[in-house]
Amino acid sequence: MQNVREGIFQIQFALASRTSEVETLLKKYADVPMELADACLVDLATQKRTGRILTLDSDFRFYRWAKNRPFQLLIDF
Repeated sequence: MQNVREGIFQIQFALASRTSEVETLLKKYADVPMELADACLVDLATQKRTGRILTLDSDFRFYRWAKNRPFQLLIDF
């Protein structure tokens, strides 16, 4: 959180303006099931045009950003 306060990590995501896209992802991956935070990250990846992600959540092996692009997990587990 200190890094966020210092502006090192800048997370610019406004859920209120992305509800339709996030809801679509939640429905698409309902069988996984996808959590709200995961859907926000997938949508953010699509907006930022990058699939590089640092996560310990193995579900990101199944999720796709920009409709069909696999994520590049920065931690291999």
